[in-house]
Formats: sequence, structure tokens, C-alpha cells
Amino acid sequence: MHKSTAIYRSPDEIINLKIRIRIREVGGGGDDPLEEIQTFRWQQKIFGQFERGFYLDRKNCATELERKYHAEVAKLSEKSNVVFSYVNDDGYEGVDDNCGKMHLMADLGDSQATNLCTVTYDPARKVLTMRPDFTQSEPYRIHIEGDVKRIFQYRIDDVSEKIPFDAQLKENEILDRINLHQQKLKLDKGHAGFELPGKNKLDVCLYLEILAARNFENDNVYVQYFIDLPAHWSCKNSDALKGCTQTSIRANSEDGAAHFGLPFEICLEYDVQRMDEEEILKSPYVYFEAVSKDFWDRFRTEGLAYTILPVTQAGVYSYELRCLRICPEGIACNLRRFFIGDFSNYDHITCASLPREPREVRFAYFRPVITFFQGRMNRYGVLSVGTGEISVRVSVLQQSQAFSEDFASENGNRQRKFLLDKLNTSVLIKSIEQVVAAFKVAKRKMVEARKNV
Repeated sequence: MHKSTAIYRSPDEIINLKIRIRIREVGGGGDDPLEEIQTFRWQQKIFGQFERGFYLDRKNCATELERKYHAEVAKLSEKSNVVFSYVNDDGYEGVDDNCGKMHLMADLGDSQATNLCTVTYDPARKVLTMRPDFTQSEPYRIHIEGDVKRIFQYRIDDVSEKIPFDAQLKENEILDRINLHQQKLKLDKGHAGFELPGKNKLDVCLYLEILAARNFENDNVYVQYFIDLPAHWSCKNSDALKGCTQTSIRANSEDGAAHFGLPFEICLEYDVQRMDEEEILKSPYVYFEAVSKDFWDRFRTEGLAYTILPVTQAGVYSYELRCLRICPEGIACNLRRFFIGDFSNYDHITCASLPREPREVRFAYFRPVITFFQGRMNRYGVLSVGTGEISVRVSVLQQSQAFSEDFASENGNRQRKFLLDKLNTSVLIKSIEQVVAAFKVAKRKMVEARKNV
């Protein structure tokens, strides 16, 4: 019969466990075949033939446990047991601090004892492991090779005393109440200090990580970031809207990336009641500026990049942002960048994108000006060059009472549907914009390829 290990979870005490081993010889035993039945309790010590002879001699007993076994063996009858046990104190397979073990063995005349069953119990989880499992139908078989081949069959039966039905029901009721109480404690602990957003608010929790920067002109780079919020968006901690990474040098790898691994977290709040004023939900932008610093403390702007924050759909997003650098003409500006650096030669980092309101961006050391008025941006006379890339990962979590199942009134359902429709519309528009942008890039590459033919 195939031997398999079984795992049981039992709320009962392990001291109530009783296992019966029934073994008999079914082949090769001659006129007097072996047969024995032995019942064991948890950690009950029963001595085998070898142990009896060993512990009976006082000279072999040096430890306190061995002297205890000597006293017990001296009281036993001359008849030895075929089936015996090794308990935790014997250290048959080492000692496990977390689990208790018990080995049920048989002395079948072979050179060494045969392991019939190993019982393991984990008191912390109240898990009982039987290897092999209790006998379900056909008994287990053992073959002993020798001058005469001997075959044994044995069964492992659970003969623990069953508690009365009424007591079982009462015990189950008590266990159910204990489990309910433990679940309530976990829920109460989980809700402690957990603040829900306002009824008419949409909270968007952002976990951003600036991963790396690569392919920039100079080494020793750090990255500054700034989050620009449109109307109806707010942040309780305004200081979290901007920050910077540590300085990092290029790694000795093929891409020569400077790694940062800087995580920062920010929670934004949107007034849901203002959604009916906007056809499409306006999303915040995050801006990045890569800056290098050399050993003379000369700071140089290596590149600017930005991306829209995906606040309309929860998930994890990764970006490889291509950077540009404002590159003024003239030898004076180039000399300035080389000798003293050109960091912060503009008055606002958002000059890399479309400003949200009319603005004029002036540059400190050269003439060109970027203006934005009536939806038109003028970059005439402003030169820029592509530089490196910044790797960013953004995790987005949305919270609103409109998403809650408890928010089940007619007005609540209407507001939930309105909120979800607005968010889905924004996601669709952004997907279309991404497709159009990808098409424009592909078209430009096709035109450039034709020119080169």
C-alpha cells in the first residue's frame, strides 16, 4: 500500500491522542508467526529489546535520563516488546524546539529497527502530522530480506476517546465565539487610526520612486522633482510636492546609469463636486530636473522632463522620461556652463511643458523668452537639445466613499456612477492622446527615413 503523509489541525489537547499499532507476520514466519498489538499515548516511552539490555546494565547509565530508564527497565517483565517507541527525550532525529516528535518502531529481527510511523505535533498551530497516515483500508506491508523472506502487515489506528456529542457541540460553540472575538480584535486593530476621505472627496495616494538616470553629459547627478496641481486639487502636506534625490555616480555597467531608488509618498485630494464644471478631469503633472555637481561645486542642469500623473486609474506605472536641456547660442553661455555652471538659468521648472496659466519664463543669462498666452506657447529663439533619460515608477491608489458598499443611497449611487464615468472618460482620452502621439513619432521617423534614401 502506498504510504502518504497526512496533516491534521486539531483543537483538542495532544495528551488525549491514542494510537494503536497492530502488526502480524503473513509470510515466512513458520509455525509461530509474529503478532502484536500495542497502544501508545503521546510521548509514552515503551522500550525495545536492545534498549532493555542496554539500560538494564547500570554501567551504561551516566545521565539522569539514562538512570531513570534503568529504574523503569528493572521493573519490567522478561518478555520484550516487538513494537516500541522513541520520544523527544531520546533525540532519535535531533530535537526541534517548536515541534514534538514520536517514532513508533518495530524490532523484526533485522539488523536495525524498522520505523512504522512518525508523529509530529506543533503546539503553536495545533497541527498534527502523521507519516504515514492512519490506515484507511488495506494495511501497510514490510518486506524483510534474509535467508528466509519475511512479510509483515501492520495497521495504524486512531483509538483516541471520543468526547460525548453534547460536549462536542459545546466545545464547537466556544471555539466559534473565540474565533469571532479574535477576528473582531484584528478588524479593530486594522481600523485604528485609519482616516476615511470626506464624502465629496477623491483621495489619490501616490507612491513614486525615482529609479535611475542615464546618458547625461556629466557624472555625479541628482534629480529634483516638483508636482504641479491644477485647480480643485489640493495636498495637506505642501512640502511633499517638491524634493530631490541624493547624488549618485554612474554604475560600471553597459548603460552607465546612476541609480537612486528614492521613494516618496504623497496624498492628493480632489473636490468631487467640481467635476460637473470640467468635461475632462484635469490631472497633476510631475516635473523632473537632472542636475550634476562636480568637485568644484559647479552645478549644471543636465535635463528637464515631465509626465502627467495617472491619477484617473489605480495601478502601477513605469516611465522612461526623455530629457531636454535649454541650450543657448553664443560662446559666452557655453563658457559660463563650462567654468561656473548654468544651474537655475530659468525662473520655473515648468518651462519644459505647457504652463497652466499665462506665464512668461525668462532665462537668467541669455535673451530668449518663452511666453504662454491664450492657449499658445511661443518658444521662438529658444534652442534645446535632447540629453539623457530618467526612470520613474508610480503606484496609484484611489480612495473615495463613493466606492464604498455602504454608500448605497440613491444620491450615493448616482455620485458613484458619475465619478466612475468621469474617471473612465479621462482614461480613454489619455489613451487616445498616447496613440496620436505615438503615430506622430512614427510619421516623423518615416519622413526622416525617406530623406535619407
